[in-house]
Amino acid sequence: MIWAADIVGFADAYLTSIDWERVRREYPFVLSTLSLLHCLAPIPDRVLKVTGVRVSGTPEGVAEDYYGWPWERARQWDSLRGRFDLLARTLDPSEWWLRMNYGTGTGRGGGWKARALHGAALMRHGMDLMQEARAFARERREERPI
Repeated sequence: MIWAADIVGFADAYLTSIDWERVRREYPFVLSTLSLLHCLAPIPDRVLKVTGVRVSGTPEGVAEDYYGWPWERARQWDSLRGRFDLLARTLDPSEWWLRMNYGTGTGRGGGWKARALHGAALMRHGMDLMQEARAFARERREERPI
């Protein structure tokens, strides 16, 4: 929570020093992040006006972190229920986290876009894991003595 207040405070403190048009053009993720941080630490109206940040609604799961797939958690599977819980958290993290992670802000359609991007990222990760497994299997076959 403190880092959200720090970012909002930074935007307010340097409001007139920052080239917000350039930020909008080159770093749209920053404005998206500000719109979502508004759900945690309300941004002053003057900052919203100057930055052009639009806040349209509050996504579910504000401030919830991602508790999905990493290997560290997968190694701690203790039951079938634990495996299903990890799968559910991997495929369906909080909307706020999705929007924050994929830069879709609070705008309309941002939740669907973030879910699509998350699905694509999981597919890429799965494909990378399959390639690594194939490479490992090839190396193991090549190491066997004849």
